[in-house]
Amino acid sequence: MTELSRCADAGASIVHIHLRDAEGRPSQDPEVAAEFIRAVRAAAPQIVVCITTSGRIRHELAGRVRVVELEGDAKPEMASLTLGSLNFPKQASINAPETIQGLALRMRECGVVPEWEVFDFGMLDYAGHLRDRGLLGGPVYANLLLGSLGSLAATPLNLALLVERPVAIARAMGREPATPDQVRQRLGIPLRPSAPA
Repeated sequence: MTELSRCADAGASIVHIHLRDAEGRPSQDPEVAAEFIRAVRAAAPQIVVCITTSGRIRHELAGRVRVVELEGDAKPEMASLTLGSLNFPKQASINAPETIQGLALRMRECGVVPEWEVFDFGMLDYAGHLRDRGLLGGPVYANLLLGSLGSLAATPLNLALLVERPVAIARAMGREPATPDQVRQRLGIPLRPSAPA
């Protein structure tokens, strides 16, 4: 978790979590998620926690929504919402329309902000469709994922996604990155208590 603390100190406001079980395999077990979220908050108490609901591991809604339903100090503030199916080099990410809609609805019911995961332009069109139906609202936080076989191509400019470089560019332009509390305010997420001194 030292790297997480360094990222938070460098200006990162949100951490996106993919879970692993004790054997190192991808997991969506809510008990694993709860333990990991608590560890993240111990290392970086103010960072916004975004948990994955990936369609790579499980395809059905019931197995993916449980991490969104966590409560108390294990509750994520955000969760990924991949807006369509796609192929990765070794596996598919299956995101059926009814699963996407079910995840979006449950996130809204649980007060978890969706992180729109966009791998191609059609996914943005689908997000617009969901907004028109009232399943997605604002404010919007979108994660553009480029460069994997099956998604939009990546260019050197698009790949400049490390924390320190964008923060340095923003500061050179006279803009400070948003703090975790500013991100929470912009996304309508309740503020967390201040960390003890």
